[in-house]
Amino acid sequence: MAVTLKRETEAVGSSMKFKVWVNGTQIAKIAQKEVKELSVPEQEAVLQIKQFNGKSNKLIVNDGDHVKVTNGSGLLLMLLFIAMLIPVLNIFDGSARWIGSALVVLGFLLILQFVNIYKLEKLDDSKSL
Repeated sequence: MAVTLKRETEAVGSSMKFKVWVNGTQIAKIAQKEVKELSVPEQEAVLQIKQFNGKSNKLIVNDGDHVKVTNGSGLLLMLLFIAMLIPVLNIFDGSARWIGSALVVLGFLLILQFVNIYKLEKLDDSKSL
């Protein structure tokens, strides 16, 4: 089975390659603006993208599918979370600022487990990669 994957994730995370997971196993990496054809032995597979602690939705793919990777709605949520907390941290001084910063980082990593930062979508024949 062959699936074509194209990454169009704008500037966010563009310097790092995404890990491509099929049925829970990492099979490849894909860079920004790269188009990659994935060879998968099963007729139907579950595709997911991961980078650092962020992830995409899981998408069931079949032979011949064309899939595009874009930024998901969770990315905006994460950017708003960071933008709101930076001014709050400036209120604190000394060790309280360090503790607050550590809690923000931990909160950020925790939220990444529950939101999809990236989005996988199948393209129909009228849309091209």
